[in-house]
Amino acid sequence: MKKYILILMTYSVLLAGCQKMDTVTEETQVSISYQEPVITEYESDGMAYEKMSGESIEVVYPKLDKTFSDEIYVAGWRVSGTGKSEMADNKSACCIKYMCDWEGLYTDENIQSIKYTIYNSTCGFVYASDNINNYRKKKSINTKSVSVSGSDTDVLKLLIIAELPTTDDEINSYWPSVYMEEQAKIKAVNNALIEADVIYNDGTEKVEYYKIKTGTHYMSLLDIYKQVE
Repeated sequence: MKKYILILMTYSVLLAGCQKMDTVTEETQVSISYQEPVITEYESDGMAYEKMSGESIEVVYPKLDKTFSDEIYVAGWRVSGTGKSEMADNKSACCIKYMCDWEGLYTDENIQSIKYTIYNSTCGFVYASDNINNYRKKKSINTKSVSVSGSDTDVLKLLIIAELPTTDDEINSYWPSVYMEEQAKIKAVNNALIEADVIYNDGTEKVEYYKIKTGTHYMSLLDIYKQVE
């Protein structure tokens, strides 16, 4: 009888241990599962904004709802740039930060200044002197308007920020494939609506809008289309 009680107690302890182990495993799995970024909207100083809160990055960018009747191709060039990728602390997601050249849309000599604003996307303009390493460890980025004096030829770079989940690919340390990274960058670029507020030396001012189109598989080209209202 005593032997039976001892065996029963031992079985109970082992069962409790297994149940505890299962619970820990489930909790661990939940903690590293990827959650899609949360998009929240708000207004500040009369302008609408969106905040993308992901697991590896938070990005705030202006939002603009505007429709157009047509578009006209104006420029295009091959993509040349550098990028950095970092994983979230819980290894569930990674953030891509990629900076590529912007060859420019305006070459007029009588331009006084151009103010660029990118809406509806986790992309932003930075000055050509900027370096991708300056954004390597940033967990929060607020994209802002950028102004240039004269034409914009070779003055700016396009900063692209995107988040995507990690993978089950243990061999490659769970990093997403190059194709997955390209798709994330393409989505961010194609969402962008570019506003150019151009002021000429004679005081004339005009506001124009542009969209960027890329390849469907890889971002090897940037084609720029002027939007017609």
